[in-house]
Amino acid sequence: MWNRWLDRVLRRFLRQGTLNLTFPDGTAQRYGDGAPLVSVRLTEASLPRRLVLDPQLPPSAAGALQSAAE
Repeated sequence: MWNRWLDRVLRRFLRQGTLNLTFPDGTAQRYGDGAPLVSVRLTEASLPRRLVLDPQLPPSAAGALQSAAE
């Protein structure tokens, strides 16, 4: 359920660059178009819910993000 909500939020609000996001269940989505390109893997099942409820959650507080700029 929370994966769907986060998907909706990202589709609506991502305006610049490209985000490749891998959800904890292994599902991958691509948002946006253009540079910069960033890939993020959510490694804990609770993260989609936490990010929807607190979009300004800093990565250090999220704790289970793996990211790489490509």
